[in-house]
Amino acid sequence: MNRKEEKTLKEKNQQYILKLRKQLTLDDSESFYYSLVENIPQFIFCKDLEGRFTFVNQQFCNLLEKPIEDILGKTDFDFFPLDLAKKYREDDRGVIESNRTFEDIEKNKVLEHETKYVHVVKTPIHDVEGKIIGIQGIFGDITERIKAEEELRNANERMRQDLIAAAKVQRGFIPDKLPDIANFRFAWLFEPSEYIGGDLLNVLRLDEYHWAFYVLDVSGHGVPAALLSVTLTRMIDQLSVARETVREQRAHDAYPNGICDPKKLVSMLNKRFPGDSSKFCTLLYAILNTHDATISWIRAGHLPPLLVKHDGIHVNYFNDSDGSCISNLFLEENNLQVKKTVLEPGDRFVIYSDGITESMKNDEEYGYTRLSEVLRRSVSSSLQDSLACAYRDAGSWAGTKRFADDVTMLALERIY
Repeated sequence: MNRKEEKTLKEKNQQYILKLRKQLTLDDSESFYYSLVENIPQFIFCKDLEGRFTFVNQQFCNLLEKPIEDILGKTDFDFFPLDLAKKYREDDRGVIESNRTFEDIEKNKVLEHETKYVHVVKTPIHDVEGKIIGIQGIFGDITERIKAEEELRNANERMRQDLIAAAKVQRGFIPDKLPDIANFRFAWLFEPSEYIGGDLLNVLRLDEYHWAFYVLDVSGHGVPAALLSVTLTRMIDQLSVARETVREQRAHDAYPNGICDPKKLVSMLNKRFPGDSSKFCTLLYAILNTHDATISWIRAGHLPPLLVKHDGIHVNYFNDSDGSCISNLFLEENNLQVKKTVLEPGDRFVIYSDGITESMKNDEEYGYTRLSEVLRRSVSSSLQDSLACAYRDAGSWAGTKRFADDVTMLALERIY
């Protein structure tokens, strides 16, 4: 054998080896493919343009409870209820006509078995020239996931209804109709950040000439804060008329026997605070004396009140030292002081929670300065409209209709 013949033989051997390798690679690929489709838990099928099954894996056979020879060449109409078979066929046509992948969550029911939900993906099959010759699909049983999602939706709806009911209960602690007091007018605004919140307010009569009113703000939001705020409200209302918080009569005391001492009330709340060490409450508690138009007030960790003067020019911000927040830590109470403010005709005394002043925009708080300005400008409006104006202004400034914290405002005006 000469060199030319040897070269020719070598080239033929190389071509044969290359062809053999390609065949082995193809065989390996097909073996891998069939091993994959027969062992994954999903159901796999192929159909021709007429909707006839040309391939199904063993999982699909198990689903229909039939051997593969009883499935190939047949259509969905041979195995599924008519309405489902029609939908499957329409989906197949959509894949063929659009030449695009189809994905959906479908109902699947075989024979008399329970209806299941499956996540299905269908894609077109092309020949070597790119012509569509059928479709292939894969789907998996997601019935348990769908049921779990449905249970979660139902649970969320029950929770939502419970929160709506709880919100009605919480609002029941707020006077639905503020008292009609000669020469004085109250107004309030209560907007929880969620269904229910940690803020509450109240106005209650102590005797013919004295009315207690307050705003409390429990740390946190939602159900825990709301439950604690309701508990504290009941305690405050009871302590406002309890013997243990009544002032001792003194010769220089303008209050008669039977009127609550705000400092004693705060002290009793600290001793009986129902929350754990992670919770606290701020409170501004005030007593109006309608006889001389004075307000005696105390603040335990709460923001200072605002006095909007009748002239529409001045707003007094009582930025003095405040007492410690109310909690079960028995903090020092020596800095608790009862202050007194005299209302002139047209003056407005405004208590508010930090939900409005601490509303944020670009790391900047709305603040009491902006709040004071809105209340000053709206002094000619009704008291209720003035509070609503402040709420809208803070929301507009922060660019939100829902505040991150509860917003509560309670205001008292001396009428001309």
